Amino acid sequence: MTSIAVLFLLNVPVQKVAPIKERSVDYVSVRNQQPLLGIVLEHGGTKPVVVAVQRAWLKAKQPEQYKHFREQEVERELALRKVLTTRIETWLKERSEDKDLVQYLQDQQKKIETLGRGAKEQTTQFIICTLPAKSIRRLQLSAGERRKPLWLAYRERLKDIEIRSGQSLAEELKEKAVKFPTGQVDLSARIPARGDNEHQWAARQAIIEQLYRKPVKMLGTPETVFRDKDDGQPANVEQILTKLMTSRIDSVMKELLAEPTRAKPRPVKQQWFQQAVAEAKKTDSRAAHVTLVHPDASMKQALVEAYLIGRMPDGKWRVVWKTSHSIKPEDDPELEDQIREDEQIKAITDALGGLGQQGAIDKAIRFGAATMKGQRAVEDAYVRWRDKFFDDLTTPNIRLP
Repeated sequence: MTSIAVLFLLNVPVQKVAPIKERSVDYVSVRNQQPLLGIVLEHGGTKPVVVAVQRAWLKAKQPEQYKHFREQEVERELALRKVLTTRIETWLKERSEDKDLVQYLQDQQKKIETLGRGAKEQTTQFIICTLPAKSIRRLQLSAGERRKPLWLAYRERLKDIEIRSGQSLAEELKEKAVKFPTGQVDLSARIPARGDNEHQWAARQAIIEQLYRKPVKMLGTPETVFRDKDDGQPANVEQILTKLMTSRIDSVMKELLAEPTRAKPRPVKQQWFQQAVAEAKKTDSRAAHVTLVHPDASMKQALVEAYLIGRMPDGKWRVVWKTSHSIKPEDDPELEDQIREDEQIKAITDALGGLGQQGAIDKAIRFGAATMKGQRAVEDAYVRWRDKFFDDLTTPNIRLP
């Protein structure tokens, strides 16, 4: 009895081997070796081709290749350890007065020392395979609909991803009621470290220092941002609502008095960015976390953005991380009452109410509640992203926007 017949009798599903052109994985044909099936991370010209391949699959299906790439991985890990040791020593000298940061860095030093000269056995889902460009015979990258389910299939650890079509993976994800996210699935924690370049290392320092030194947190609109109170809590959007409603009452007064209004100049591009950098420089900070509320005259859609900006080795600043959240205003009595109880908001709503603007007040409060929800969403997104970087200063690799 053939093995397929046995599997049939045991009611074990047999996956159909799909043609390369229908698969979700990237296909890398290598001279004198078996093809690699995974995710091509880097390629082009004479640059080495870097492929992330599932560790368990490579070990089981192509053990000799796995042995080769495991040796490559060990060499890379030991080299990274030396670089990291030097970087930590330099960092400690620069921030010797910051007790919390110093303690964190010393703990990281101890972790490296306990590893000794050996390389730890990797348990990450993927192994990194680096190949000279001249060794590549054929490189075929998946795209479009067949590519779409790949990252999610890896996240859910579906079986036989390497041989299945994109349609097959999509159908199984649908059967499991796994929803496709709006953004890319983050698998960075499942891929071993390849080492930070100078910009990535500067970004990692910005993340760490934003937690272990006095953080620079800014809040505002694209035109103006100001320093948030340092109480460990998320930025207080009510401060922004006060400013927006103050602007509203000024507008109402001008309308009632029939005063001519001048068109406001358009905000300078990234004006908030320049202000945040200036604030960070006051305390020699490497980072600033900025939350932006976008005013909307129609108050139909509340849009909140968040950024972490960091200082690079050349002294210039750049965005290290960003996200946004858009939400339509809807009734939320609890949040709306919270806004109304703010003393500054009360003063403004009383003034507007006296001018017969109760409808405008209610609309603004509802918009404010939506804005607060958006702010909480981007704050949660930042914490989820940030918290991956503290246990180990080598992983995961940072992808800069």
